Amino acid sequence: MIGYLKGTVIYSEDREFTLLTDSGVGYTVFVPADVSAKFQVGSSIELFIATSVREDAIILYGFERMIDKKIFLLLCDVNNVGAKTALSILSAGTSEEIVSAVTMRRVDFFKNISGIGPKTAEKILIDLRDKVTKLQVAQIQPLPEPESREKANIQDALIGLSALGYAPQQIRYALNLIDGKELMKPEAIVRAALKIIRNQ
Repeated sequence: MIGYLKGTVIYSEDREFTLLTDSGVGYTVFVPADVSAKFQVGSSIELFIATSVREDAIILYGFERMIDKKIFLLLCDVNNVGAKTALSILSAGTSEEIVSAVTMRRVDFFKNISGIGPKTAEKILIDLRDKVTKLQVAQIQPLPEPESREKANIQDALIGLSALGYAPQQIRYALNLIDGKELMKPEAIVRAALKIIRNQ
């Protein structure tokens, strides 16, 4: 089973790379949105790989960090959450944000992701609550709970933009340019950020 790949991106599509290794073998790898946005054709890349074996296909999913791969596999173990949905969750937020959402029981984080209903969101929180605390990784810490409603609105907007598939770098750039966002509702922040991102 493939667990790691290093090579050059020779083809890039939305959340999909074709990776050419030094041995001359090319692999199709599906990646989260932030990885897809970070690397272009010609980029050298190293990925931790999760391999999904089906009757009709062997599918590879790639992650920059081992913790991302671990979170992906935990999500795949939840009923009604397949690999495609798990990858969408990791495209909607970092592993740190996902762990934070689980530990703070933020069902809205998962409900805002396409393809996840209220029951599945609750199931994710229940199934992952104990598992994320057992991850033996010092590099991951839950994000602090928002100190105010204003900060919570900004965080909700960030989650919404992530769920739309935008990379963290794009989102942070746009949010930094929005004046008075502390007084805006999440949907207004999202609209303002989308204008900035689309005009880049």
